Amino acid sequence: MANVSEHAANAAHELGAFVQQELGAHIVAATTSCVFCKVPFKDMVPLGGTKCEVKVLDCLHLACGQCLRAILQTEAGKDERPLCPLCDSQIREGNYNKFLCHFAENQSLDFRAVGSAANISCDECVEAGPAVSYCAHCVKRLCSECSEHHQRSKATASHSLTKLKEQQEHSLHRAAMCAIHPYRELEFFCESCSFMCCRDCITAEHETHVYKIPSKGLVEKQRKVLQDHMEQLRILGSSLQERHQLVTNSIKDFEDEHLSATQSIGNLEAQVKEALQERRRQMLEEVESFRAQQQESYEGRRASLSSTMLTRWRAIDFLEKVLARGTNCEVLLLTGYISAQQVLGEDVLASKVAELALAAAIHPEQKPLHWSGDVAAASSAISKMTAAVSWVQKPDADTTDSDQGVAKEIHQLKDCEEANPLNNPKNEVKGKPSADSSLRDGQHIPDFASCHQQVLPSKKDTVQKISLAETLKSKTTREPPVPRPISLFDALAPPKTTSKLQIKRLGGSPIQACSDKEIREQGLGELRAVLGLEGDELGCFRSPCGMAIDNSRLFVADTLNCRIQVFSKYTLEPLGVIGLQNCEVTNLSAPSGLCCTETDGQTTLIVVEYNLDRILKLHLGPSLTAVSAQELAPNTFYGPFGAGFSLGRVVVADSCNHRCLVLTLNGQVLFEFGSRGFGPGQFESPECVATFHDGCIAVSDKDNHRIQVFDENGKFHHFIPKDWRAYFDPGRPGSLSGPMGMRVDRHDRLFVADCGSDRVQIYSREGDFLWSSPKPESASGVFFQSPTAMAADDQGLVYVASDHCVQVF
Repeated sequence: MANVSEHAANAAHELGAFVQQELGAHIVAATTSCVFCKVPFKDMVPLGGTKCEVKVLDCLHLACGQCLRAILQTEAGKDERPLCPLCDSQIREGNYNKFLCHFAENQSLDFRAVGSAANISCDECVEAGPAVSYCAHCVKRLCSECSEHHQRSKATASHSLTKLKEQQEHSLHRAAMCAIHPYRELEFFCESCSFMCCRDCITAEHETHVYKIPSKGLVEKQRKVLQDHMEQLRILGSSLQERHQLVTNSIKDFEDEHLSATQSIGNLEAQVKEALQERRRQMLEEVESFRAQQQESYEGRRASLSSTMLTRWRAIDFLEKVLARGTNCEVLLLTGYISAQQVLGEDVLASKVAELALAAAIHPEQKPLHWSGDVAAASSAISKMTAAVSWVQKPDADTTDSDQGVAKEIHQLKDCEEANPLNNPKNEVKGKPSADSSLRDGQHIPDFASCHQQVLPSKKDTVQKISLAETLKSKTTREPPVPRPISLFDALAPPKTTSKLQIKRLGGSPIQACSDKEIREQGLGELRAVLGLEGDELGCFRSPCGMAIDNSRLFVADTLNCRIQVFSKYTLEPLGVIGLQNCEVTNLSAPSGLCCTETDGQTTLIVVEYNLDRILKLHLGPSLTAVSAQELAPNTFYGPFGAGFSLGRVVVADSCNHRCLVLTLNGQVLFEFGSRGFGPGQFESPECVATFHDGCIAVSDKDNHRIQVFDENGKFHHFIPKDWRAYFDPGRPGSLSGPMGMRVDRHDRLFVADCGSDRVQIYSREGDFLWSSPKPESASGVFFQSPTAMAADDQGLVYVASDHCVQVF
């Protein structure tokens, strides 16, 4: 047994040296320390018994007996086999006693324990007292009492005992115990199973096997078997070492190739950059040459147009003077001259001059018309004048006194239309042509070409005029109707009453109320126009939920029609629908929120699509077709509804997620604020966003029936109304019910579309109530039905989306 241990120690030393050389010191440390507690075996304190044994796992890693026993006794060790911490191999055996002991490490532990015999217990007696001697024949450590009995017994009297302190220079072994019967020593070797067993094993499992007592011949035979196995392991280790060297060389070659490829790519990149720079220079030269050619061509065309325009202006100046001060004969001579010479390239203007001459001949006492150079306005005035003159001077046989009154009303109608600023959209001064008159004349020539035949009114025209007059008469006798949606192209005369909010033109600069007192008295001001009806035609809406305004256009999110309509901010004329033909996004689905900003003549429009859970950024030029479309922060939102700008950032009300997100214009999410709940900073379906001039953000907390104000960093500031907790009454002025759209005026007052209460309410920045519109059942003043969106321009006009239309104040 001593020789076996010596050879095993030498083999372990050689294997350790090989492992240390090939795999590194960290692997060697794993073979000389416990894989669980990481304590080196040389530093362990001998505790006596099996607790200080070193066990070999199935993966050949080593563990101290104390750690292995503790792990196997845990619930995880009982239900699921634990894993080796080094190689993740499963520890298949659950019986601690069946693990093989590491003889060399246990022997070193015993050597260290010899210096203090109190640490080694007796292997013979039940009390397991401190061992003082060692029997090499029995491989047992004995206490003083057991040593005396050992020497007095006939069976063991011939055995020699050695004191433990004298045993330090000799081999010291432990008695090998059976793994199945832990309290039985191993006495026999079963050749059938190649297994050491005790007496109880022989009488049970190995009764029919061939077993022998461990004699010297048997040990030498098994030693030779082990040596053969060791040689095979050496050969396998050498093969693995060669493979390891091959892999190492392959890795080195790969690194060399990678370095070479990196250098080649770098050289190629430099060549590509150089080629691109050269191509860029060539293209710039080509573009510059093309620009020079086009500029030369355009300069020639501009010079030609300037000459033609100067000639036309001279002709217009001459015609104006003749029309203002010439006689009938001179006018008729001028008509013939223009028809023969074709000074303006077409005979349209000549036909208008003929109408003037004919009107002057029919009504000689008519004063000469002061013409401003606008052919369209002159044509309209001439037609009305000739019609009125024909009815006054040549009445039918059955004309009555009432018809004379009709003629007077038509004269009044003519005066009213001439005074109406909508018929003079450029606010031209009589006698002074505008800067673009010549271009406007050229653009409107095809529209006037069909009018020169209508010199005298026909019988059919007369009936229409009388019908119109009767309509005017009937309107003067009726009560003023309640404001209702009207067609976009109906005439909107200026307000007859005078107030501080009165405007002379839809796009003018009204005097806006500037104090809270005036807001409490006048509210939104007077109704100027009602835009749209319910429908899907151009200029009609189905539940508009968002609006935005740039320098010249009004954008309306026609939600249920799945489109965005664009109108002129000054005349409310429909310009069309935003097109997405040149973009990856080809259509819209329920656009609910809009906000825009304008930079260098290009409008950036943010569109919120509730159904598709996405935010689009559209770039718009002068035309209505988007130059580009980009989705911001995809797969981030759930049911977004409204958006607004705050300090150059986009704030989105993510309604179904009950939060708000702040993004850059490139779609990067900066931060979010809010969560679902009832307290400050918590939302229940936030709908729309408005921003104050200092960057603070107002969010309509719809289902909590309030407005919350946050600073630019998303920190809660206060509620609007500020007393909403104490007084929640949907019918009381100042109390909100399902607020949606909002806008902020130049004095940081907040205008709120109170959708649930069918009204618009105004609050101060601090949340004080200022004004509320009357409810529909009051039948007094302007009222709303489920207002959803609000907007305002820089001239003080307020736009309210309500009941499939947009009302302008």
